[in-house]
Amino acid sequence: MLENSIYLFSGLLGFIVFLLMVFRYKKNHNTNAYFLVLILLTSIRFTIHGFITIYPFLLNLQNQFDIAVNVFAWPLVYLYFYNLVYNPSHFIKSNLLHFVIPTLFLSSIWFNDYLTKQDYNKVVFIGIVIIISTSILYVIAS
Repeated sequence: MLENSIYLFSGLLGFIVFLLMVFRYKKNHNTNAYFLVLILLTSIRFTIHGFITIYPFLLNLQNQFDIAVNVFAWPLVYLYFYNLVYNPSHFIKSNLLHFVIPTLFLSSIWFNDYLTKQDYNKVVFIGIVIIISTSILYVIAS
């Protein structure tokens, strides 16, 4: 119970930090949109973890959201530091390519009803290998 309360408190605190940063986004140009998305995802994740004891039907959503946060975390962290170092004057659309592989992986997991069990296991294995290798590349590149 204490663990879930800490999760809930951390999630709510994350939402407050997110809202403060969003409303001060124009004044503080060091605030990065990728960092805001990362804070929002982790805040939602912690809030879902905190509500598990009250709403046990959220368990499936919790597992799916944990995978989504873990898959999208490295591209967001990489792009956050990329924008800090190079300080582009405008949004670069080619940076969205960093989210193609995680999105394909998540769609293969979420829409597994259309795959046979063997195909699903192969897709998940290949996806995990690709996600781990790209995560290592993002760590090296950061």
